[in-house]
Amino acid sequence: MLAECMAAASHWLRVAIALGVLAGATVGSPLAAAPIDPAVHQGVASCGSSTCHGRQEATGPRVRQNEVISWSDPASLTGVHSRAWNVLNEPRAQAIGKRLGIANVAASKECISCHGDPAPVRGPKWQQSDGVGCEACHGGSERWLASHASVNASHADNVAKG
Repeated sequence: MLAECMAAASHWLRVAIALGVLAGATVGSPLAAAPIDPAVHQGVASCGSSTCHGRQEATGPRVRQNEVISWSDPASLTGVHSRAWNVLNEPRAQAIGKRLGIANVAASKECISCHGDPAPVRGPKWQQSDGVGCEACHGGSERWLASHASVNASHADNVAKG
């Protein structure tokens, strides 16, 4: 158990160091740390309506618009993201935390950085139990939620905002 977690952590640490080196950072430099996203994270519920990314079937030409279904599907590889935080409450995770000296893995910044969304600013619909939600990768939707679906929105503008 611990060996699996440590092996995965070791892998991602090597990836993070490599990315930092590629970006010109050195270990311990400010560039090596993940940037803190100051934008408000609204939560998966802000993205999951049937007129947005919660449709039952894919209908969009570029964006499938059924992303929330895929994200939460237990049979989908992407479904692990929706369950990532929940595993921190399982006995195995508690045992790993105990061995690592972490009293509460479900509230630990070290664990939540991979198993959740460490958003410092959270909107009313945001829930840690969403696991690795949309904004964990796309950034706080405060910057782009209202504008990304507008008639005049371009893909380049959406990407620039998150």
